Amino acid sequence: MRIGVIGTGWGLMHVGAFRAAGAEVTALAGRDADKTRRIAEREGVPLATTDVAHLIRSVDAVVVASPDAAHRAHVEQALAAGRHVLVEKPITRTAADAQDLVRLAAAAPDLVTAVNFPYRMLPPVAGLHGWLSSREPIRRGVVTIRNGFAGAEGFSADGPMMGQSGDFGGVSHPLDAALWLMGGRPVWVEADLAGRPVHSALLHIGLSTGGVLSLNHLAAPEPGIHGG
Repeated sequence: MRIGVIGTGWGLMHVGAFRAAGAEVTALAGRDADKTRRIAEREGVPLATTDVAHLIRSVDAVVVASPDAAHRAHVEQALAAGRHVLVEKPITRTAADAQDLVRLAAAAPDLVTAVNFPYRMLPPVAGLHGWLSSREPIRRGVVTIRNGFAGAEGFSADGPMMGQSGDFGGVSHPLDAALWLMGGRPVWVEADLAGRPVHSALLHIGLSTGGVLSLNHLAAPEPGIHGG
């Protein structure tokens, strides 16, 4: 199977992963032509392009790892061309856009469409999930994260709440992992969001199991991700 990756940042994670699974990564698309060409040469990807439609035409399956604001358009293009799609999360910047894509995917049952949740694949998290699944639902979960990747778009008091992303500076990754571990769906949320675009968040989430999740995610000056 020929894989095309849209995105020269986070998208590079998928190059090695698909090759390890036995697929060919044959195309890479990015916004900067020179950068995309250099990366494609380094990674041994034959086609480097800034034309997403060109990439889609040349492959069997598309990885959408472009900036979140472009996800909807890229997924729509890939599905319209009859290509399988793996899209990074957040799927889109708004719930309405995400619901539209879910309906679009449901209307193409012959195509595989999926969302990537990388934290679920980490061995410690997967092992913890296996252990917890044999026990009573968690009544109280507390997650604290200091994230050096957050706030990459700046800490200005001006501008939109979300910037180009619906991720809130990385919040979606530990949030998804925590909800997965606790095994319930949200029924109420209290949120205190900081930054423009948002990079820090304090969330209290009531779950269908009766449990409560508290997540404190802070942008940090030191590199890496720290917490528990």
